[in-house]
Parts: sequence; C-alpha cells; structure tokens
Amino acid sequence: MAESVFNVVRLLRFPQTASERRLGAEAIRLFADLLRVVDVAILFVAGGLLYLHFVQPYGVGFRSEYGRNVLLATIFLPFVLEKTGCYKPAALDHLGNLCRTAAIGCTIVFGGLLAVGVATNALSELARLWTVVWFAATLGGMIATRAVLAGAVVRLRAAGHLREAVAIIGAGPWGGRLGHHLGRQHSHPIELLGTFDERMTRATSKYPLPDGTLDDLVALGKQQRIDKIIVALPWSAEQRLLEIIHMFKGLAVDIVLSPDHIGFSLMNRPVDYLGELPLM
Repeated sequence: MAESVFNVVRLLRFPQTASERRLGAEAIRLFADLLRVVDVAILFVAGGLLYLHFVQPYGVGFRSEYGRNVLLATIFLPFVLEKTGCYKPAALDHLGNLCRTAAIGCTIVFGGLLAVGVATNALSELARLWTVVWFAATLGGMIATRAVLAGAVVRLRAAGHLREAVAIIGAGPWGGRLGHHLGRQHSHPIELLGTFDERMTRATSKYPLPDGTLDDLVALGKQQRIDKIIVALPWSAEQRLLEIIHMFKGLAVDIVLSPDHIGFSLMNRPVDYLGELPLM
C-alpha cells in the first residue's frame, strides 16, 4: 500500500513524465480508503484541539460528555458517510456530490449528538457550543480535503490515469454501438483494449474487423490488467454466453453483459425488483 501511495504522489507531481506506468482503476479505490482514514482523523483532531483550547482551561476532564461524544462520533460517522454514498469510487471527481454527502453525514451525526444531549439534559451550554463549533470545523476540513481529492482525480484522469481497461466481446451491431457509446462518454473515460470476436472474419462498411479472437483476449488477460470484459451479444444466445463466461473464468476480471439495443435508449432509468428479478 505504501508503494501505491508513493506512486500516486509521484504521478500527481509529474503526471505526464510517468506515463509509462499508469495508475489503473484500482487506484481510485485506494483514494476512497484514504478518504475514510482522513475523515476519521479530521473528526478526532478537530474535537481534541477544540477541547484543549476551549474546554480544558475550565478544568473539565476529557472523560466527560466531550470524550464520550468524540468516541460516539468516531464510531458512527464513517458508517453514516458510507450509507450516504460518500466513498463511492465513481464519484470522487464530483466535488459537489462529495461535499453534499459529507454535509448530510455530518448533520445526521452531530445533530443526533445534540438532540440526545438536549433531550437528556446531558450537555451543558459550553458542551453545546463546543459541539456546534466541532461540527463546523469537521465539515470544513472534510470539504477542503474533498476539494483537493477531486482536483487530484481530475488531473490524473486528464493525464490518462485511473481508467478502467475494458475489452468488448462481439463485433456485430451490439459491439459497434457499445464501442461508440463508450468512446463518447466523458464522465467515466475508459481505456478500450479492443473488440474481440472469433466468428466475424471479414470487415464490412458498418462493422470493422475485430482486433482479435477470444483466444487472443485470454492471452492478453494473462499479460496485462483487464478490469472489465463486456459481452455485447444478443441475450437470446444463452449457450454461447455461458461458453464465453466459462472460457474466461480463469482470469481475475469482471464479466458483464451489455444492454440490448433498446438499453441504449433507456440510459439512467431506475432498476426495480420483483423479488429477485430485476425489472426496468
């Protein structure tokens, strides 16, 4: 992990000169994990420093409502932030969403501490003021951290890092449309390794020649990292889909099915469930 952190710092300073060793999509999960640690550190340090500066001069010990609230917030805040979607890797370059989820999580936790303290009369006036200032300091630190993080992610992605390596199986109409769609999207840029299909051997005006066969893709997966393989074939070809999935089970790679033709016209539609059956 220490080596990964060193590589991230080096690439942030010199993103273009280190292009021979690009950070893959797994590094974005490292960012999310580091953000969790930093959030807890900000929460604890802000509460401790404010206690030392404002409360300790009055002779109040830390083993009181102050220490209890710091402990409770340290336990519950990471859980609440996780539930608000604060650590989703795909959202780490969206500063507005990062700040919004952090504000919601902090409001829930600190609001809960204040509400319980007031309801049980367990917080003095000084403790209530300290909690409010602690909330503001913690949220401010989190927003500043997220501004730095979002800027770093945007900079690395602009330099070609943090992109999923994706391969497409199927050089027919599904694969062609899928490749066109993936190449146009800017919110989640990828590194397209190519289209692979062993059944299409001739290029046409509509569908170019595949970049290789399925055996070529298996060999490629053993030589370099592949984050995702998208199977762009008709869902009705059940037997062939199962054969392809079995063929690549030896690779540590996610295998997913591309939506059918109508799926490209129903982007961002919610998925509902009837029992365990997904419906759109």
